[in-house]
Amino acid sequence: MTGRVGDYDNPGFTSLQNVGPFSTGWTHITSVRDGWLLFYRASDGYAVTGRFGADGAFTSQRNVGPFALGWNQVVPALWVIGTGTTPPPQ
Repeated sequence: MTGRVGDYDNPGFTSLQNVGPFSTGWTHITSVRDGWLLFYRASDGYAVTGRFGADGAFTSQRNVGPFALGWNQVVPALWVIGTGTTPPPQ
């Protein structure tokens, strides 16, 4: 299930959509940005991306692996040299 968490002026939770089923065995699911997620499975390095839209619907995008096996930390990259993205403030 996806939903939207309210804010100070509009507290609460609004259900949006039922999603899934998802493949099992993911060891890491990392938010990348703007609703994008990276799914990584340490046993075989398999990795895929997907995105949640504003309506709460999930769309699988593409396979991006395989990556190295056995990673125990997967974190989002805030910026990448040479891509035109802005580095984080110091």
